[in-house]
Amino acid sequence: MIDLKREDYRGFDVVEFYVKLVEELKNRGF
Repeated sequence: MIDLKREDYRGFDVVEFYVKLVEELKNRGF
């Protein structure tokens, strides 16, 4: 699990991560 409190990944796109997460949940029926 990714620790969002860490600052080691400033180039990491959190918004894109959540978009993909929501799409995955929709595919599973949530």
